[in-house]
Amino acid sequence: DRKRVSAKYQEITQNLLEQDDGITGGHRVDMINILNSQYLGKMYFGSTTTQQEATVVFDTGSNWLTVTSDLCNNCTSQIYTTSKQKKNNAKTEGEAIEQRYGSADLTGIRYMDTVCLHSQKGGKNISGSCIDDFDFMAINKAVGLNPGIDGILGLGPNYNNGPSYLMAMYEEEVIDDAIVSFSLGYNNGGTIQQDSYMMFGGLNTTQYVGKMYEFPLVTDKWWALEFRKFYYDGKLFKSFDAFPKDQEITEMGNSAFAVVDTGTS
Repeated sequence: DRKRVSAKYQEITQNLLEQDDGITGGHRVDMINILNSQYLGKMYFGSTTTQQEATVVFDTGSNWLTVTSDLCNNCTSQIYTTSKQKKNNAKTEGEAIEQRYGSADLTGIRYMDTVCLHSQKGGKNISGSCIDDFDFMAINKAVGLNPGIDGILGLGPNYNNGPSYLMAMYEEEVIDDAIVSFSLGYNNGGTIQQDSYMMFGGLNTTQYVGKMYEFPLVTDKWWALEFRKFYYDGKLFKSFDAFPKDQEITEMGNSAFAVVDTGTS
């Protein structure tokens, strides 16, 4: 139920940037926990007076920001109203875009507009939470986009696969580090009600013990790590060769990589 989810989100979401809770830098965005298997958040499109709220999947396995629009006849929502936003700051040259995901195929038109992590309505002005003239896709046809989801925010590591909201925040010095972190809480419908949220440009030091380990990416297209061994039930199921630095993704041989993908369970 869209109204119930939106009301719940408005109840839990806050600007927690100044709260001393172990969070180091960055912007916190609270997330909606759907049956402990899907975690959704909010994005805001357009100028302050015409800003429109969308419920999106935060997806580290892709790059483009996509949102349903009034151009789409088969979408379960039509969040971004192109006719209204064109009268303000929205721009488009009519470029057609297509994005394919594991369970969805989306097509649309490339637009540029102000995109925010927090609502700016009612005189709110949460510093650094908006990117002006950001490129995204206004969806005009959707296959496989579940009801209650208005779009996908791709969080890829750079611009190689499309506009990166993460990199735009970094380049405009909204965040000091081009990183994202997630805290995916558990909710049993009763006694256990854990918060779920993500951080742009920071992390919560109270939510891990020991060291943080760094692993090099094997490609600059995704958050992709070298995959060497696969165990099942404590037994080695398959092993892979080391990933040569000069190896192309299309010529992997017996090498393999694993994409850190928050868009799937």
